[in-house]
Amino acid sequence: MAEVLENVMPVEDDVIESMDAIRAADDVEFKTVDMSQFGWKTPKGSAMKIRIASLSAEDIIRWQETRDEPKAKRNSGIRILVKSIVDKKGNRIGKDEDFNWFSKKSYKAVDHLVMEVLKLNGLVIVPDKKPESDVEKAKND
Repeated sequence: MAEVLENVMPVEDDVIESMDAIRAADDVEFKTVDMSQFGWKTPKGSAMKIRIASLSAEDIIRWQETRDEPKAKRNSGIRILVKSIVDKKGNRIGKDEDFNWFSKKSYKAVDHLVMEVLKLNGLVIVPDKKPESDVEKAKND
């Protein structure tokens, strides 16, 4: 006689049966960022829109690791930004050599794009806590 297991949760029909199903899943997300507020225009003169794509877990891990190195930390945002830019079809078009000229663009515009990449990838940057002044310290004592 077969043993009946109690307290076993029923399993939905759409639960995967192999790791191949996970490997085959298309999980890249896309977002279009309007850059007109920064004066960026296309060669035809219309408002520039940049399409970004989410990054792989490997890309994010590498980004987090480089943030521990002082020199790499300064430009790690631009590196993931360049890696995130895609064309209309979703093909990644950023190349290593794009980093050099991108780092010379307006900080405000580049920071806006980097923040959009971080949000798309589910990352939140917590600003450093502002140091208390002597007056604020006295109020809190």
